[in-house]
Amino acid sequence: PIAPGNNYQATNYNQQPQPSSNNLTTFKTNKAMWVTKLVTGILMIIVSLFIFFQGTLMGIGNTIANNHHTSGTAGIFTALFYLVAGIVYLSTKKMHSLGGDIANCIILIITWLFAITNADKVFADLKIWGWLALIIGAGFLIWHIIDNKKNKS
Repeated sequence: PIAPGNNYQATNYNQQPQPSSNNLTTFKTNKAMWVTKLVTGILMIIVSLFIFFQGTLMGIGNTIANNHHTSGTAGIFTALFYLVAGIVYLSTKKMHSLGGDIANCIILIITWLFAITNADKVFADLKIWGWLALIIGAGFLIWHIIDNKKNKS
């Protein structure tokens, strides 16, 4: 029921606006971080299960040997920290603010301190998990800061 003489044009409401060339490069950078956080979050959850079983076996071994080592318990807590960090990465993967990365960096620094101080000869792998946590936490925070500065200019 369009009256003749009206200059009415049909509009395609399904058509998405095309990004400008400046927005396209920003989108690619954010997509790379999004995918990396997704993959890292999933891998951290999987690794947390491995660390949990490793820590449980070390704890059982320490109990049987009655050697008073606490590295098995430290491994279980390290696994818990990895699990929390993986969930945080998955839940904040699309955020442009630094809140999720700052929280995760703090969690993973605590993981690093906890793991390297409680590692011993029985569970030396705990040092590796601690250093890996520090590298992941600091790496994402630095990457996100650099990405935000690049997008502002």
